[in-house]
Amino acid sequence: MLRVRLGDVTAFEALVRRHLDPVRRFLFRWLGERETAEDLAQEVFLRAFRARARYRPTAKFTTWLFTIAVNLARTQARRRQRHPVRPARGGDVPPEQPTTRDGPATLLGRQERAEQIRAAVAALPPGMRTPLVLSFYQGLRYREIADILGCTENAVKLRLLRARQALQERLAGWVTPSRDGEMDHGI
Repeated sequence: MLRVRLGDVTAFEALVRRHLDPVRRFLFRWLGERETAEDLAQEVFLRAFRARARYRPTAKFTTWLFTIAVNLARTQARRRQRHPVRPARGGDVPPEQPTTRDGPATLLGRQERAEQIRAAVAALPPGMRTPLVLSFYQGLRYREIADILGCTENAVKLRLLRARQALQERLAGWVTPSRDGEMDHGI
């Protein structure tokens, strides 16, 4: 990003190639809409490019980038609350890859389970959903999430704990906790 700040467009193209998919996946998990996630991912990089002169390497580039993505996702969520639109069902959930051993009932069960998990994550309040998506789906560490959200690591841990508890309650019929209290699918 320091090279981009100096006007190196090729360096920016490399950053986009490297980070577009993780940003897009984060936005999809946060918003639950593939098309909106695609649009906002492009907006994230557009804003990053426009802000290149103000970029300061006080944190990791990904922390700065995901801060932009989180802010855009929150703005989109507020916009949705003011102007609700019913999304089409089915098109937003990526299909499972069948194996030769999977029958139609198994595939249907997996798709239903994935839809239930997606809906449960989407129903979480933003304060719980954001750290959950950043931690579980993006693999960020507590410190990175804390930097993105502008809070402490302990606050991130507490939000993640509450998010997992809320998901366990919502998914009680679909997912069972393991012995250590984690749900069997890793959330």
